Amino acid sequence: MPTLDGTATLKIPPGTPSEHLFYLKGKGAPRVGGHHRGNQIVRVNIEVPKKLTERQKELLEEFASLHTDESSKSFKDKLKDLFTGVES
Repeated sequence: MPTLDGTATLKIPPGTPSEHLFYLKGKGAPRVGGHHRGNQIVRVNIEVPKKLTERQKELLEEFASLHTDESSKSFKDKLKDLFTGVES
């Protein structure tokens, strides 16, 4: 991650939602009238692919078949909605 002093490592855990904020302590701009520096704020922006190849679709369907969550909507249906833009 680029900072005012160069680069810093930022680990983004799996499942991090889009728009989540991370704070790099002491990596921001200097505070007005002080000697300490503020935090650099990093906002995560997750991009979802608009088109998938047939192989990618097959792999996602295979992954969905391994999903064992007992929610009201199947993982496969959630994936379908994600890529078709439909929400129910």
